[in-house]
Amino acid sequence: MANLKSDKADITKLYKELVIKHASNPYNFGSLKSDAVRSTGINPLCGDKLEIYISTHNDTIKKIRFEGVGCAISIASASMLTEILKDTSISEAKKIAWSFISELSSNRELSENDFIKNNKELSILCAVKDFPTRIKCVNLSWQTFLSAFDDDIKITSTE
Repeated sequence: MANLKSDKADITKLYKELVIKHASNPYNFGSLKSDAVRSTGINPLCGDKLEIYISTHNDTIKKIRFEGVGCAISIASASMLTEILKDTSISEAKKIAWSFISELSSNRELSENDFIKNNKELSILCAVKDFPTRIKCVNLSWQTFLSAFDDDIKITSTE
């Protein structure tokens, strides 16, 4: 029992360190030129607002950037998303995004998804499940990314 409690504390510590790392110096922050696919996401409850820019070539994400304002968790999640999905095919990137969103809404402690299990940062970010009110902050960038490829969605909202 003590090990489980210790493991949980270690994950929480890693989670906080990961969020601080990405929020204080986010990767791929900024816009792309006008020919990029663009999507807007908002979380009205806490005021997060993100813009995601995606530049593709031959069905592969060549550049992906974001800008916006939000809580540390929201910015950190967007930063991780841009690093993880860069240089992947659009179909694989969508699959990863859907899997991650699904993982955050599951009650499982450990992921059954190989990609998430094998990606240290995503595995650690899943610790947000211990803070249910913050899951929307993490999900915002992933939902916004997916909406960039849906012609019917102009603005994504967590509500």
